[in-house]
Amino acid sequence: MIYAMGRQNFLPEVFARTNKHGQPILPNILILVISILFIMMQTIRSFFDLMAFACALCYAISTISSMVLAQKHPEWPRPFELPWGKVMRWLSLGVAVVIAVFCTIGITPMTWYGFSGYIGIGLLLWGYMVLFRWRTEKVWMKTPDGDKEF
Repeated sequence: MIYAMGRQNFLPEVFARTNKHGQPILPNILILVISILFIMMQTIRSFFDLMAFACALCYAISTISSMVLAQKHPEWPRPFELPWGKVMRWLSLGVAVVIAVFCTIGITPMTWYGFSGYIGIGLLLWGYMVLFRWRTEKVWMKTPDGDKEF
């Protein structure tokens, strides 16, 4: 995902560079460093608590994106449509939020500090892209309507 974001200009171009075998260089190194940092945490439980929280949060964000896309572009083909689509989207969002809240119960303050650092790195990257890269180069993505630049 990090490699694809580099290719489509969501992240700096360095994230899209590959080695002679076609493997992304910086994304793989970044994942290795993050994994080592999480392993060095006080307990492995902290790692799993934080990962469960992050997964629930990502699922909630994905559900919100699905809801917005369904409303903005009802004409786009969807390969799979749930029965009672609107109700199921709201139900899945509720479940994801409840899971995220319950995951926070076991997370220690030290783990929150680590998570804050991780979010801080993301904010720095986003700031760099807003202030420097996106002024000259547009983000592009494939949609059912074709390639789009933003």
